[in-house]
Amino acid sequence: MEMGDVIDLLEVLLGWPVLAFIGVFLLAFMFRKPLGELISRVSHIELSSGERIVLSDYLEQDLSPLSEAVDVLKQQVEELQVSTKRVDAPKVAEKMSAADEGAKLDQMKTALRDSRFTWRSIERLALAAGLPEKEAHDLLSRDSGVKIGKGKSGRIIAKLKD
Repeated sequence: MEMGDVIDLLEVLLGWPVLAFIGVFLLAFMFRKPLGELISRVSHIELSSGERIVLSDYLEQDLSPLSEAVDVLKQQVEELQVSTKRVDAPKVAEKMSAADEGAKLDQMKTALRDSRFTWRSIERLALAAGLPEKEAHDLLSRDSGVKIGKGKSGRIIAKLKD
């Protein structure tokens, strides 16, 4: 065998397909126990459509503690929903008095003066004043010192005019 033939043989043996095969073989050898357990737990189920799916025999057994925990959580959430009332923004009477309107408007303007923000969402201003969004929007849009706009997110926003 000539030196050129030996070099060609080494290039073939050190090529990526051979090295990839050796790598996969080594990984399979290193993880033979977990792979054996996985393969031994595989079973087939058939769906109503006739399609066959491969699942673990022990899947239900493995997931039963989780299923029980989820059932307990569902029950606790239902109990909480029954025992607590949903908190909504306070309902405003048909017509607020002028004094109430002025007080709510002042609360929203105070929030607008916060130096951390140039624009504030109507949603946040309504929360600050304890009003529904529609009422807050109506009050702010009637005030000549407030500019109403639309943010990049699509929400209605407001700021004080300069």
